[in-house]
Amino acid sequence: MPRTRVVQQYVTTASNGGLKTEYKALISRETLSDHYEFIPVVLNNCHCGISLSDIRFYRRAIRKADPDIVHIRGAGMESLNAVLGAKLSGRGKILVTVHGMFSDLVYYSPIKRWVCRYLVEPMIFGLSDGISCVYEQASQRDVFRRYKKKMLPFVYNRMPKHPDCSAEEKHALRKELNLPENARIGIYVGRVTKEKGLSYLVDALKQLDASWPPELCLLVVGDGDYLREMQAECSALRHAQQVIFTGQQEQVQKYLNASDFFLSPSLHENLSISILEACAAKLPCLVSDVGGNGEIIESGKNGLMIAASSTDALASGLRKMSDDKCRAEIKRRAEQVDYSKFSDEHIDRQLQQVYDRLLQRC
Repeated sequence: MPRTRVVQQYVTTASNGGLKTEYKALISRETLSDHYEFIPVVLNNCHCGISLSDIRFYRRAIRKADPDIVHIRGAGMESLNAVLGAKLSGRGKILVTVHGMFSDLVYYSPIKRWVCRYLVEPMIFGLSDGISCVYEQASQRDVFRRYKKKMLPFVYNRMPKHPDCSAEEKHALRKELNLPENARIGIYVGRVTKEKGLSYLVDALKQLDASWPPELCLLVVGDGDYLREMQAECSALRHAQQVIFTGQQEQVQKYLNASDFFLSPSLHENLSISILEACAAKLPCLVSDVGGNGEIIESGKNGLMIAASSTDALASGLRKMSDDKCRAEIKRRAEQVDYSKFSDEHIDRQLQQVYDRLLQRC
């Protein structure tokens, strides 16, 4: 029996490392490769806004691939160009996986949010044959009511594999990475931008500066348009040496293994791969109560959930995570959490269900 041909679309210049990781996972899974042939359609240097050249690229590439399914991830402008190209190609059913709504992004101007909400997103969803989300709560949003007949089961992001790290290995890593050996290290991994809540983190650090929790040290791993401003503001702290900026790193796993807890104060989130990575590394997590975070973190069990955009809540959370007794109790409870819903096996079954139901539609 011939395998179902599935185009997987992504753009190399977008902040989509997770999508590339997902594609690599797809082609490595025997349970999927027995049934599906995954074909990457990769666009380099996408344009802002509607782009005829991008649409033509997708139309030609998808027509050449001649797939049964065109799987497009995202609901932004680059995804609209892909959907238009797929529609014009006349090949395959179009599946859109929503990783987040651009109309929700608080750092967008009101005009941009209006354009996304009333023009871009309706065109993407209207032209698609099926819609899926990456966490359960998202699929129940009011915006999808008008597309009820197109809605398909949600499919979680995968939890990455992460080997255990002993106390001795952790000590050696801190030495290798030139990190303070006896510190209580909290780590942020991701884009260094304001929408990730990092300006609130700076304000929380200012609030803590006069009575800095003993041995607290923060690692900021990543790059972005807020990096220089954040570095400048942190340099004015009395405890500036306790905030370490590493820049973009290829071996994030090492920094996670060298840390004591994970931090994500984001203002907007979907199903965060960074948080999944931290949970795989068995780190207690301090995260904002947004998006799909509540489907990963249970406050008091495998982490602490705090209100987004709250300097006070963030400062309080950092104090609690700096306390050895509090953190150890969360870490103990976290070891009992069942993460099987984010396992490769479960995700494979979810994805097969989505593809099968899409193909069964007329």
